[in-house]
Amino acid sequence: MHREIRKEDFDQVYEIYMDETVNPYVNFEIISEEAFRPIYNEMIEYGGLQVYELEGEVISALVLSRFQHRLKHLAYIGAFGIKRQYQGRGIGTKIMQELIRDLRADGVRRIELRVEADNQRAIHFYKKLGFEAEGTLQKYMKRKNDADYVDVHLMGLLLE
Repeated sequence: MHREIRKEDFDQVYEIYMDETVNPYVNFEIISEEAFRPIYNEMIEYGGLQVYELEGEVISALVLSRFQHRLKHLAYIGAFGIKRQYQGRGIGTKIMQELIRDLRADGVRRIELRVEADNQRAIHFYKKLGFEAEGTLQKYMKRKNDADYVDVHLMGLLLE
């Protein structure tokens, strides 16, 4: 089941985004709960963070951005993460298939995302779902402990 984020989801979302298997691929470093709280509050205020529950436990989070006017056919997915104990079990595929189905039913015709060029697992995952590489943003992101910037691939899925 997916739903909008709630204030009481903080601990579980923090656990997802600070996990060392997820964190290198989101827009913030591993930080304290105190430092993450303003970011979390912005996510709630913005209204784009979705969580996925399994038997009442938040197991996944992602940012879903929808647009208006000439871009109302477009959705953007970011910061997709799954709790470590649920990774590699096909749950991410089911979550994305459900999201794609719901977006299609809601009139979305194009889904976009960005994925770091060194995240081969995610690139393979998104290609399995039908996303195609559409370009590369060179030296786009810098992680705190990396010596150099990382390229980021733009990927898109047309829902026609």
